[in-house]
Amino acid sequence: MRSVRVIDIQRWVEELAPLCLAEEWDNVGLQIGKEAELVRGVLVCLEVNHAVIDQALQNDVQLIVAHHPLIFAPLRSLRADDAHESLIMRMIIERLSLYVAHTNLDAAPGGLGDWVAEVCGLHSVQPLIPRDERIPQAGFGRVGDLEAPVDFEEFAARLCRQFEVSRLRIAGRPPRSVERVAVLNGSGGSYMAEARAAEADVYVTGDVKHHDAAYAEALGLCVLDCGHFATERIVVPRLAGYLRERARAEGQDCRFHVADEKNPIAYLP
Repeated sequence: MRSVRVIDIQRWVEELAPLCLAEEWDNVGLQIGKEAELVRGVLVCLEVNHAVIDQALQNDVQLIVAHHPLIFAPLRSLRADDAHESLIMRMIIERLSLYVAHTNLDAAPGGLGDWVAEVCGLHSVQPLIPRDERIPQAGFGRVGDLEAPVDFEEFAARLCRQFEVSRLRIAGRPPRSVERVAVLNGSGGSYMAEARAAEADVYVTGDVKHHDAAYAEALGLCVLDCGHFATERIVVPRLAGYLRERARAEGQDCRFHVADEKNPIAYLP
């Protein structure tokens, strides 16, 4: 088997999630390291923190593939006594490379948007916010239909099971039954109007703020907030599985690990 290099992983990710699909404000691609670096192991995570770096070192990993960018805003310093900058310093010291696939993976056909729609049980899925007409089915969020209408309470219970959360936040009046669903992973408060225009019975997302909730109520839209972490954590095993299959198909020798991550937000009893 041929050895894998960072550029191989980069190519596989970008074939699934082309960089042209990323939002202009986003920062994706290779953030730390070099393309020619040999890779024996890859750790896929939602975001980099010290616990994730510990796991990378324990598993003899040379490359971390993350969904959330570690380097986002321009750096004015690189200090060991800064909570965020110390992560970047540690990765450099430990010779760990970092590749980020964020909004390009959200928008990609067959990427995170479709994975979340699948978890919600949706069929006949279309992008909620189309992204690039050159790439069919590319866009942020998804809207589709359940196989059959279900009671609202049953649908909410399904979401709790599928996203592994104990409770949901709700805005707007719940419908008696749910058939058409809009979903946007992460933070979807900016797209309430699009979900309403898509005639969704409910809109599933995360990070709903007070004014978002008030707007949803004014629109007559029921919103279920499952949380940012819960609606995006699915990216980790799915992306790791995709990369594992690509390596196997090309006869390349590399180990792919799924990071053990904890939701930074918890609820008191």
